[in-house]
Amino acid sequence: MDWSIIQPLLFGAECDVVVFLDCCYAGQAARARASHNIEFLAATDKDQWTPIGKRSWPSFTRVLMDKMMEILIEDAVITIPGLHSRLVESKTGLARQPFYVALSGDNSAGTVQLRRWQDIRTMTEEKSQTVRQRSFGETTSIFLRLSTFRPIDAIGREALVKWMTRDSPSSIEDIELVEKAFAEAKLAKDLGAQIIQPNRLPGSLVPFLSNQGREEAMRLFHALEDTLSPPRAWQLTDSEAVNIIQNVKQKSGELITLMEDCLTSLNPRLLRDCGSRDIFELGDLRSRISMRLALLQDEVTHMRRRPDFDDRGHAHQRLRIGKEGKDRVLVEYWYYTYTNEEAFSKTEKQVAKISALHAESKSPGFRSLPGMGFLHETLHGRRFGFIYRFPDNRIGQSPHILSGLINQVKIVPLEIRKHLGSALCEAMLHLHSIGWLHKGIKSDNVVIFSQVGSSDSKESSAYATYDFQNPYLIGFDCSRPSDAETWSAVDFTIKDNIYRHPERWGMPKQFERHHDLYALVSLYLDLKDLELISKGSSPAGDRMLENTP
Repeated sequence: MDWSIIQPLLFGAECDVVVFLDCCYAGQAARARASHNIEFLAATDKDQWTPIGKRSWPSFTRVLMDKMMEILIEDAVITIPGLHSRLVESKTGLARQPFYVALSGDNSAGTVQLRRWQDIRTMTEEKSQTVRQRSFGETTSIFLRLSTFRPIDAIGREALVKWMTRDSPSSIEDIELVEKAFAEAKLAKDLGAQIIQPNRLPGSLVPFLSNQGREEAMRLFHALEDTLSPPRAWQLTDSEAVNIIQNVKQKSGELITLMEDCLTSLNPRLLRDCGSRDIFELGDLRSRISMRLALLQDEVTHMRRRPDFDDRGHAHQRLRIGKEGKDRVLVEYWYYTYTNEEAFSKTEKQVAKISALHAESKSPGFRSLPGMGFLHETLHGRRFGFIYRFPDNRIGQSPHILSGLINQVKIVPLEIRKHLGSALCEAMLHLHSIGWLHKGIKSDNVVIFSQVGSSDSKESSAYATYDFQNPYLIGFDCSRPSDAETWSAVDFTIKDNIYRHPERWGMPKQFERHHDLYALVSLYLDLKDLELISKGSSPAGDRMLENTP
């Protein structure tokens, strides 16, 4: 905010003004005097800083809002000197003493009083001699336009709507936040013009699409353009407005999906140009572009960590639980046998790139745990460890490998097994959409967490003990970008080859997407071993799962 522009507007206003200023050296703004009533309440005096409220000291704004709510509950009216007297109490925890000054030229001007809008409305109605009786169906609407400094997600929008409507007059029946929907659609259209339309930047998507694909892309682009054209009438019924918004969301969503599916066809220059644009509102597309760029870069930052463990480590362990600072973490070990420096350097670079990918923010559809870096150990064998943070909704739960549960849990309903298989298929689709091949799809590389409140004993065999519907993929040690060099050793192990395409047995050929899909089908068939013997099962149900492609 440019205070030199804002301040004259406030001091030149023809009404009473209260200025709340939360910034360091805020007292410097209290210089002028005015003929009307202006009161100034700031976080600090002119020579002091104020904390932002992210560590031990609360922010001035947070304490200010809390004290205003207290006064409204107790007295129903706020005066600025009264508010200041509460803020200077030591129990508020503020690091700096708030600064108050009345800037009115006449000290007899009194103080500004703040009340709830609902209370003001009630007082106004009580003073009115006559209240016009509204006819049936007649309403009075208040339209509010809200601008935020940072983008907000769906949960934030819902909370904001509740906050705005909680204490509003009863005549305000609904507040619809449509600006975000149109902003996202405009961003999608601009990005689509850059990626899809011909005669744009070199490396656009058009040369990589078939004629049919090109026609579909242009159809989606023009359909979105049409939805963003101004409506013919400014006065719209509720249903008409809702239809317009839903249509905009649908068309922008279809175009965004097309661009997400085609990221691997874009050259690095165009990707970097797209990634540099302000497309935070596009959410998952933005994170996919960021992940794709992370895959293409040769050098990555090595995020080596050293978690603290409660247990004693031992050789051949696969998973280990520990702590990194305040975060509970899961470490997945990957063992290697070579000792020469060149092979180690190549492996460490691969581990660093995979860790960087896991650290990128991504949608839940990727079914991957949030990464925090990696470690290297030699005490219990030469091994790297991928470090994952426990998801917030998994704190206190234990991870289990799917292959172990297949031999342990024998009662899993068909619909749950299908949901598990579907989630893994979706994860593979997301990985391939950014050009990342897993190369190790099998039941040994799927983690299932125990359910909240369930008994975590190894003897438990009830399917309800485990959250089969929300699997997580691990085992990314051999994964790589789709256009990178294949790096595999000769392996004739039967237990591993059952997940490998026949082209990959023994001396392997270049790994391609369909090899991941072959392994995924083999894993899907593993789910047959989770015998369906629950109530209401039938042989036909098993055959349906067995024949599902």
